[in-house]
Amino acid sequence: MVNRNQLNPITGVTYTQNPDNHRVTMARVEPRHRALFGAEWHLGYISQAARGDVEAVTMASPAGEFGIVYSKLPHAQPGYDGVEGAAFYPVFHIIRGMSAAAGLPSIDAQSSDTERLRCAAWRNGQATHLWLANLRGDDLTVELSGFPRSATMSVLDESSFDAAVRDSAFGDREAAFAGSTLTLAPFATAALTFGG
Repeated sequence: MVNRNQLNPITGVTYTQNPDNHRVTMARVEPRHRALFGAEWHLGYISQAARGDVEAVTMASPAGEFGIVYSKLPHAQPGYDGVEGAAFYPVFHIIRGMSAAAGLPSIDAQSSDTERLRCAAWRNGQATHLWLANLRGDDLTVELSGFPRSATMSVLDESSFDAAVRDSAFGDREAAFAGSTLTLAPFATAALTFGG
């Protein structure tokens, strides 16, 4: 039997404690999970799994250190500890949105630059859903090809972060989108619905 306290965190055998919420690898307390970055990471992972024909993935946990909803923990969670009522990490909206695709036919949506943009798409009846994730810390202009020129769109980014934290149905807030080009802010997610 191995005692976790005897393992060396430098070797990657166990995790780094990280009680001060630094951005470090192999951390038990991972502030990026609670941020837009965490949402983008999960969407990127799911899109890669879909491209590899992986049938199912298990992402995060309902609550706790790697949860999708806020719960009080022994360590500080800046930006969430003072929120009144329920609070939802950005990753909650990714998991909720991707769950809607379970069992539906996927569409082979491809990014020309997978280091900067990841995408996942599926069809539900007459509707086509396309999710885009900007994986970088700078604006990204996306040119859509092969999709209709009108859609409804929901965007999760820094400007909508506070609303998303407080609303479990945030992703249902859609606005009209027209055209073939959109610009995603750093670590933003756009969910587009065409037709339906």
